[in-house]
Amino acid sequence: MNTTLKHITKLAFTLHHLLKHKVMMEADFSGEMSMLHLEALCIVSCQPGLTMKELADSLKISAPSATSLVKRLVDHKLLQRKKDPDNRKLVRLELTTSGSKKFKANLLKKQQVVGEVLS
Repeated sequence: MNTTLKHITKLAFTLHHLLKHKVMMEADFSGEMSMLHLEALCIVSCQPGLTMKELADSLKISAPSATSLVKRLVDHKLLQRKKDPDNRKLVRLELTTSGSKKFKANLLKKQQVVGEVLS
């Protein structure tokens, strides 16, 4: 790998770490949401009706971890499980109204933080 590419790669990782840290510090998670929770809400927001397995695959976590994550988001009334009308074994995931509002507010905050860091 040439020197320029090494520097760009190092800068990209440094910027990613800085942004992630800054977003976690600035976002209104009220101690109840991690970046993984926010990422799950983002995925479900973009793909309403996806299954637990699809969410687990998207997040690159195990099915039991996805189940635990979804349970916490359901308990906080941010996500809801819905039975698939065509396949009773499938459970589909959707954001609640509260989940949609929380996701959009945190996304806006994240965009503001990224803008501040990059300016």
